[in-house]
Amino acid sequence: MSNYYDKIEEIMQALIVRLDHMLPETDIANARELVDAGEYGVALDLLCNQLYEYDVTIDQQIFDSISHSATLMNMPAEEYDFISKQVRH
Repeated sequence: MSNYYDKIEEIMQALIVRLDHMLPETDIANARELVDAGEYGVALDLLCNQLYEYDVTIDQQIFDSISHSATLMNMPAEEYDFISKQVRH
């Protein structure tokens, strides 16, 4: 695995740990499986959509991790930016 993928995987694994008690266990398990399979973008999409669907309030650090991961994967902002309104201020 290259450093590029190692970094994305490291960020995604840390994000999943942070979200472990914020989302249903099945969503966390699915995200872990996707990351383990190298499907980082799909895992991030799943997490963002579930945070939105369950109207979970997140802190700025979680949003920054999501944004950083998305940037590393060249994902357009519109694919994750919709959860920015869920950041606790």
